[in-house]
Amino acid sequence: MRKKTIPAPFELMITIVERGVSAKVSEILRRHDCQFSLTTLGEGTARSQVSDIFGFGIVNRDVVWSFVDPLMAGKILKAFDEELELSKPAKGIAMTIPVQAGSNLLLDVLGINY
Repeated sequence: MRKKTIPAPFELMITIVERGVSAKVSEILRRHDCQFSLTTLGEGTARSQVSDIFGFGIVNRDVVWSFVDPLMAGKILKAFDEELELSKPAKGIAMTIPVQAGSNLLLDVLGINY
């Protein structure tokens, strides 16, 4: 007998954007009822043989970590594309990872009714 799958109660959304754009990412997340996000610093590299030779291909990035409701994830990604133009090259990237386990306390903190 096949086990019944239960949808993830929330998803981890990881958004990587140019340094300084994380404030706009956080604003979009708040508008879509995401109450928690954490911004960390990151570095990215530009693809170019010349920049690799001279060592100036490193680009500063912001990495925004957030927990989102799976039902809102698609709407948030669409808002990112519309407002931050993430579908254009070198603008950034956003992805989600389903999280299957979480304590009831964590779900309460995130405001997710499961």
